[in-house]
Formats: sequence, C-alpha cells, structure tokens
Amino acid sequence: MASLDILDVERIIRRAGAERVSEGAGQKLAEVLEEKAQEIAERAVRLSKYANKRTLTRADIEIALMYELGEMGKASPHAEFEKKAAGKRRPVPLAI
Repeated sequence: MASLDILDVERIIRRAGAERVSEGAGQKLAEVLEEKAQEIAERAVRLSKYANKRTLTRADIEIALMYELGEMGKASPHAEFEKKAAGKRRPVPLAI
C-alpha cells in the first residue's frame, strides 16, 4: 500500500486535465510514484555515502534524478542558478 495520500495524487491527476478520477487510478499512480521516489532516494543515499557525506542534500537528490532520467553529463543540477548568475557577472577591469 502506498504511503502517499491518495487524495493528493488524485488532485495531481485532475490538475493534469482529468474531470473524474477513480480511486483505483489514484492508488496505482501513488504506488508508482512511491516506487520511483524510493529508487531515486536509494541512489541519492549511495551517492552521498560515496562522497563520505553524513547529510543527504537537495543536490544529491537532483544528481540522482539526473542519473534516473539519463541526463548525466548534459547539464549541472544547478543549471538554472548558473544561467541567472551568468547574466549578473561583470568583467573585472585589469590594472596593468
């Protein structure tokens, strides 16, 4: 049985455009989401332990997600932040 709240999952399905949602549909999606979340969390824990870290961070989850989605090597987990920061950087004048 899924530990995710079925009503919350049904709400997600409705936001996706469904007018009506059966209880079975909500339960099945909750089970699938929980299973995928468990896999991602396990990978994040392995990565965190490999790095000798005691605290699992958001970055660990993001990296595990990138592995799960097959996106490793395509972009950093902080790509959005880097894009924003790149626009704010100014060249430093060199004193020669």
